[in-house]
Amino acid sequence: MATVAAPTQQNQQPRARGIRRRNHIHKDELSILGTLVLVLFAILMFVPFVILFGRAFMTYNELFHFPPVIIPYQLTTQNFSTLILALSGLTVPFARYLFNSVLVAFFVVLGVVVIATLAAYPLSKHTKMPGHGFLWFLVIASLMYAGPATNIPRYLIITQLGLVNTYWALILPVVVSTFGLYLMRNFIDSIPNEVLEAARIDGASEWKMLQTIIYPATQPAWAVLVLLTFVMVWNDAANPQLYIHTDALKTLPVAFATLAPGGTNTVAFAGAQAAAGMVMALPPIILFLITQSKVIATMAYAGLTG
Repeated sequence: MATVAAPTQQNQQPRARGIRRRNHIHKDELSILGTLVLVLFAILMFVPFVILFGRAFMTYNELFHFPPVIIPYQLTTQNFSTLILALSGLTVPFARYLFNSVLVAFFVVLGVVVIATLAAYPLSKHTKMPGHGFLWFLVIASLMYAGPATNIPRYLIITQLGLVNTYWALILPVVVSTFGLYLMRNFIDSIPNEVLEAARIDGASEWKMLQTIIYPATQPAWAVLVLLTFVMVWNDAANPQLYIHTDALKTLPVAFATLAPGGTNTVAFAGAQAAAGMVMALPPIILFLITQSKVIATMAYAGLTG
């Protein structure tokens, strides 16, 4: 029997090596295919930025050329000169619009991060408090309706509070973010309860645990919340036009939206508007480059826990 079994084992070893080799080749093919798909999606995501920056440096003829031109043949800075000339004709200096946008974005981002963290902590780690389930149900329910549905009630509330034509009209309605609360609560859930219990045994208060445990652990989620909130507020032109009547309090998107005098002859200011689009896109891009490591860490966490 031994003389029969030995050839069988010798025949099985090359066969097993062949199977492993084919499986390895199959995995390599899938890896290459996955890489190609990711590269394709990366190119599709990058095309809008190429168009955005390309149009800012196009000549007037290339802007209206058909078929459309993606990459300019002749780089020019004339669009930025036209933009500066158009902004110089506004009744309010450009620096004032920029100051308003930065001021509103700063306080909204700060408020959203602080309030979302403070509200998410008890919803995550104090599940036995009265009304916890009902409060969390309200948070989930508020995510299910569209934002424009609250425009009329929001306008009535702001009007009755006397906040129209003030910075508060741009800050207070968006400083409480249910999405931010949802994001922070799910992120805080990942912090082990044993860590907080050990801190309580050592005599740490709730504020101390927030400062030493919760805040450092949620910094990746902060980065995502800061980025998304900043992009939303920085590009918002609807609320300033709705609540602000004084030009000195309006933000940068409103200024760029009124580049054409009297709203006429917009074709002549197409180059200036293309340059304005690039100027508006630069701060969010720079902010993403600064926070990308934290943002990627948050996505990795979501992939591991999802």
